[in-house]
Amino acid sequence: MAANDFVDLDMVLGHGLLTEVSTSQLYPLGMVRRGYNPLGGGVQEWVYVKNTSGGTLAVGEGLMFAAGSNDFGNTSLSAASCPRPRFVGVAQHAIANNSYGWVQRKGVCTIKSTAGVNANSGIKPSNSGVFTHGTMGTDDLLGAVGAAIPAGATGSCYLAG
Repeated sequence: MAANDFVDLDMVLGHGLLTEVSTSQLYPLGMVRRGYNPLGGGVQEWVYVKNTSGGTLAVGEGLMFAAGSNDFGNTSLSAASCPRPRFVGVAQHAIANNSYGWVQRKGVCTIKSTAGVNANSGIKPSNSGVFTHGTMGTDDLLGAVGAAIPAGATGSCYLAG
């Protein structure tokens, strides 16, 4: 499922593609777009952010608010200690450092695994923007996978939002 297959539910005119990346701010930080993919996958939510992680954000990597911040213009790669309210979203396309773009925060998306994710399990942030499986009732879970994702690979996930 690609971000360019997105159908905007809010019907806001003049919005560019969700894959649009720019070194200048084009939309309000924290702006949310809701929509669905007509090819399947249900409703999605995307949020407009500035990548200040120190490197290019790759497909499947997660962002969180930087330490001491709740500003969509001050983000870092998600870490193992990232609680759910601090989690911002997952890149579905590359976003260079100090550039602005859209990350997905709800719906079916692609995530990157660090040590592998077991089939039919919940997911939680690991280190450096990647994800691993979590335990219901123990970990602060962000979503779930159906099929296993091998270590170092990307795979499909449902973000609960």
